[in-house]
Amino acid sequence: PFVCDITKEPLTDVVPIGSVDVCTMVFVLSAVSPEKMRDAVRNVSSVMRPNAEARVLLRDYASGDLAQERFAAKSGQKLAENFYVRGDGTRAFYFSPTNLKALFADFGMVVESLDVYERAITNRGQGVKMDRRWVQASFASARVPAEPLPPPPPPPEPEWAKRKREADAARVERAARDEAEAARRRENEAAALAEVTAALETCARGDLERVVMGMMREGVVTPETLVRRLKEASDEGPSVVPRKT
Repeated sequence: PFVCDITKEPLTDVVPIGSVDVCTMVFVLSAVSPEKMRDAVRNVSSVMRPNAEARVLLRDYASGDLAQERFAAKSGQKLAENFYVRGDGTRAFYFSPTNLKALFADFGMVVESLDVYERAITNRGQGVKMDRRWVQASFASARVPAEPLPPPPPPPEPEWAKRKREADAARVERAARDEAEAARRRENEAAALAEVTAALETCARGDLERVVMGMMREGVVTPETLVRRLKEASDEGPSVVPRKT
């Protein structure tokens, strides 16, 4: 056994094509919106044996039923012609023999028998007579089974998954932006260093001394820092930058 929405989930996903001998539809179609009934019948036809070898047995509400008359007398319960909504939100469609035959004929399923049954039920406590009507029919399977329904669209993305996906995308974008900014800084620093190196290669000792003294006077570098850096450079070995004297 399995649960299936016959208006959109292909029966062929779980039932082999052309393998069903008998299908019973007892008060099934009446709960389906009229615009989806064709999909439901098509879905059933796709798994029935071909060449009228199988049967669809149906029982459902008939037009003129007492419940339909009660719906018609109430405001806001009629959704479309012969289609109503109950107080609990479920739906009910009331068939005429003509529209039921046409529905199955569209998929090559010929009616073998179709009868409208009527029964008068009396509520003795309330003294009310109720005329109930239902249709009962048998349809032969089509010569060629109908094409299976297309697979349903994927379910909508949960809100939490959407938020996570957007947060992940923002994090990746931010990391890429930070990396690009760091690469630009490294490139600028390398260009500045190359410019300084080129200037040092042509700088006389006296000019270099004047620049250093000027930086100390301006407070750009303190004498202590300069001495420490010079000692560190001396410990590391001779400079790779040649200087002209």
